[in-house]
Amino acid sequence: MISTIRKLQTVACLAGFILAGCGKVSEKPSPSIPEQLAAKVALYKKLQPPLLDAYGWASDKCDSVLITSLCKVAGGCQKANVYDAESVEEPGRWYRHAVHDCFEAGGAASDISKDMFAGIGTFLVARGDIAGRKRVAEYGAANDWIMGRGPLARTYLTPPLRWIFSDVMAVNQAPDDWIPIPTNTGYRAHLDVLSILLRGMVRGNKTTEIELQYLKAQAARVPNNALFLAAYHKYADGDQSRAAAILLDERWFPADRIPDNRNYCTDYLWSRDEPHDVDPCDDAHAEKIDGSDFLFAAWVAYGN
Repeated sequence: MISTIRKLQTVACLAGFILAGCGKVSEKPSPSIPEQLAAKVALYKKLQPPLLDAYGWASDKCDSVLITSLCKVAGGCQKANVYDAESVEEPGRWYRHAVHDCFEAGGAASDISKDMFAGIGTFLVARGDIAGRKRVAEYGAANDWIMGRGPLARTYLTPPLRWIFSDVMAVNQAPDDWIPIPTNTGYRAHLDVLSILLRGMVRGNKTTEIELQYLKAQAARVPNNALFLAAYHKYADGDQSRAAAILLDERWFPADRIPDNRNYCTDYLWSRDEPHDVDPCDDAHAEKIDGSDFLFAAWVAYGN
């Protein structure tokens, strides 16, 4: 019975995506950032530096190139040099942190992973660094798209991300058949949303109807995920009021300080699913969070 229901749900999702068509949808103009939210963004940027590591990098060390890339794009992590995670000896090969030791030290099962490249790609595209993207593409092509040591499930760069490091034509001509049916959850959903945003950036702030429907599904599935809401409304209608309301909600994002684990129990909120991580930690003791999740969601919603 459960199997039959899942099959019917899958067919319904597929039908919805097919009916949506394959046309391009341009980013919609968004209103000016609310004054209260702009003030909070400025405060979080000011308070963030002591919460970063010695290199100015964000989040857990072995996830740091992803989060620091997003943070940097959003105007935070000002001291960080994201390029420190790229190999000098092997240009286009990237690691998880400015210190390239996560694999050897046992902090991660691989040198790099697909979700890390979603962050790296966002950073390179936002900077207009075509040469940096080309280095990734050349290293990947020379190594059968195995981007480092570790399990292939983590290190093999699949076509939807490869296209990002090729050129605009590759992204424009790429099919939408990578969209997962039914929708992914958890960190995979976050990777999907980042990939759609990144593809849109490469196309000149345009998404496809199918990608838009996927963003809509994710925003509905996790209604307190400001990043998913911001990504959907960026292309749907430009109305960022729901995302702004979450970012202004002091349960999660205080007006006078950056959140800590008394507000929510993770260091980056948008890659987790409700209800667990929107609640405080059971042993909350004011452990600091660096605010990169807040800054990036605000940037997706309103820009610089």
